[in-house]
Amino acid sequence: MKQEQTLSETALLLEHLAAATRQRLPLPALVSRLAEGAQGQRHAPALAALADALSRGQPLGEALQAWPRLGRNTLGAWLRAAEDGGKLPEALAVLSGDVQLQERSNHKARIAWSWPSMVLLVTLIVAIVLSVYVMPQMREAYDSLGMSMPLPTWAYFYAFSFPLGLPVPLTLLALVTVVWLRFDRTARSDRWMHRLRLDRDRWDVQAQLRLLPMVAADPPHAAAPEFLRYLVDTTPIASVRKRLEQARARMDQGAALAVALEQERLLPAAALAHLDVAARTHNLPAMTSLLTQQLHDRWTLASVRFERNLNLVVYLVTAWLALTLLVAVYLPIFKLGQVI
Repeated sequence: MKQEQTLSETALLLEHLAAATRQRLPLPALVSRLAEGAQGQRHAPALAALADALSRGQPLGEALQAWPRLGRNTLGAWLRAAEDGGKLPEALAVLSGDVQLQERSNHKARIAWSWPSMVLLVTLIVAIVLSVYVMPQMREAYDSLGMSMPLPTWAYFYAFSFPLGLPVPLTLLALVTVVWLRFDRTARSDRWMHRLRLDRDRWDVQAQLRLLPMVAADPPHAAAPEFLRYLVDTTPIASVRKRLEQARARMDQGAALAVALEQERLLPAAALAHLDVAARTHNLPAMTSLLTQQLHDRWTLASVRFERNLNLVVYLVTAWLALTLLVAVYLPIFKLGQVI
């Protein structure tokens, strides 16, 4: 399995758009050039459609909503507010970094799921094969001797050999589960893992990473409330989403972004103090880079802990299935040996 990751076309496009808007270059011509270079690739139609929408005068925020995985009304509202405030290049740069962070998160989760899901799948397939091809022969041997199979074996046999053909649906369910978790992770699986407390602190640190570029902007973005709405819309964890909504409500009541985030414990007070001092000493870019690196290190450690916890749970489930299978197979063999 390849574990290296390349930048997606979404992140590359947003970087081009940020640079073009910063230099006030015509967007339709640049996007058309990208579409020409992408001929024959999967994202070429989306680039052509974006170039056409921009050439017809459609605002960039609305045009980007037709791009795959960016079709959110909150994103369009955020970019429109940033454009009205003269901060569209900065907003696009923040969006590009946010997309890259989410892609890295998905990539790490797919890696974390790969080995445990395959182990679980192999265990289920072995259990089903034994129940379909081995257990019936044991049952015939017991019937020929006028004996009944041990209760654990009987229960195991009927659990996997229901007359409706349960082994086939179970195998298909296992395959679908592995493919879903390995290749197309969804917000629902994120919520499951969070409820099981397997990824403790990971989502808090990821929220801090997403918020830091907006907080470190100098001067502050006027589109910050719309940015918080976008984060609420793209955060699957209810506890983090609730705090983001409360921070946005505080901003609507007149609170500054940093104050609202500190009150809702979305950013540590120490980090906000470092940003404040850096702004006064004209060292904000360097301090923002250092804080970002620090948060990335914490996020990586949290991702490693998530992978370790996930492996532990899957191995425990696999061990239980293996032990059950061992008892179900060897108990009747041992009983037949005693009789014979």
